[in-house]
Amino acid sequence: GATGEKIDTYAQRRLFTPLGIEKPEWQHSPLGLAQAGGGLGLRTRDLWALGQLYLDGGRVNGKALVPAAWVAASTKPQAHVDDGVDYGYLWWLMQFPVAGKTWHSFAMNGSGGNSVQVFPEQKLVVVITTTNWDQRQPHLITMKLLTGKILPAF
Repeated sequence: GATGEKIDTYAQRRLFTPLGIEKPEWQHSPLGLAQAGGGLGLRTRDLWALGQLYLDGGRVNGKALVPAAWVAASTKPQAHVDDGVDYGYLWWLMQFPVAGKTWHSFAMNGSGGNSVQVFPEQKLVVVITTTNWDQRQPHLITMKLLTGKILPAF
């Protein structure tokens, strides 16, 4: 790659270690290369650290890990998906009705309804990890949990 390092080594050095992410579970190709297109296994607290990093504009403990300009660009609409849903650079831009108001988030959504929701206006990161892989529409289950139980509590 451009860095001269394998992606898992580079990510660990530049991103995961500074965030306290110790044991990411990468899927590997038959050639032994870490796959970055999906399937990375992280603990709930690790997912929260990534969400908090973006909520904090790419900084952790006062140090820039991700350029603030990239955080801003990646969490702005780059493509329109559906009513109330746009897509940035690998972030879903979503809206949620909460107590008569609309909350805006940017989110990482994974298989089975797993989700990291970042609500900049509320300065809130919500992580939902599930085992709903065998359920129909697992993301709908997650959204109902968010709008019905979690967000109204804030």
